[in-house]
Amino acid sequence: MKGETLTQGKNNVRLDLRCPHQACRVYVIEGAPKNFVCEPESAPAHSLAGFLSALWEMEDPRIKALANEWGLRLRTLKLEE
Repeated sequence: MKGETLTQGKNNVRLDLRCPHQACRVYVIEGAPKNFVCEPESAPAHSLAGFLSALWEMEDPRIKALANEWGLRLRTLKLEE
């Protein structure tokens, strides 16, 4: 299996990311201090967007260099009303 797979568990959501060269599983735990405001189906997007935004805002040159190596950029988007 390649690509992204989202699986809803009892108290978490698992996000599997796979390609022929890399694979990982990210767990999003429901009810964490920063994601309790979201419904379970929105928690993965809320947690990942919040985490990545906070990481990017650290302005740590090591984070920027690592993101560059992997071809990653982050831009926050306006929230829908």
